[in-house]
Amino acid sequence: MPVKNRSVKAFYNHKCMQPNPYHIFWDLEMLTEKLASEEKAKLTHTERLQMHKPCGYCYVVVRMDSSLNYEIMSHDLYRGPDALERFVTKIEEEQVNIQEDLSAPAEMIMAPGDLKTYNEATECWICKGPFLKPAPEVVQKLKEAKHNLLEIKEWETCMEKEHPKKKEAQKEYSKALSGINRKVKDHDHISGKF
Repeated sequence: MPVKNRSVKAFYNHKCMQPNPYHIFWDLEMLTEKLASEEKAKLTHTERLQMHKPCGYCYVVVRMDSSLNYEIMSHDLYRGPDALERFVTKIEEEQVNIQEDLSAPAEMIMAPGDLKTYNEATECWICKGPFLKPAPEVVQKLKEAKHNLLEIKEWETCMEKEHPKKKEAQKEYSKALSGINRKVKDHDHISGKF
């Protein structure tokens, strides 16, 4: 029975809202062969009459972009005694090709005003939850790292040579800055880290 304050159904599996760019449609064909009497005797609790033997396969790899444009990337049709082994090999090759394609970053297509909207965003477009705000300790670390870096730059202009701890201070500043930059990259519904 529904209970007050707990009867609302909501969708929380947000990673499923983002479309998958690749789909593989496949079909594996089998032939049935009657079992010999000695093969039937090996089985104890079930009565098997036939055995399935793979004889062929077909698959199509389809790519879909964000505009719902479909493109057939590759396909394969095979019929032979080693169909199952060949099918697994070909699917693994397709997986490598898909991973290679997805690892190359695509150019962002932004309309005028999109960057401003992104910078002013305060909530996730998928779950409508607020972005995480940095803790006061993180902000304090950033201020300290920035102050140290400015002191080193001032020292370098006076002494006209590179400060021995410059690289260490730059690393600290970059680390502190990455703690502040928590927008989309850290609010990831696919990995579940946000």
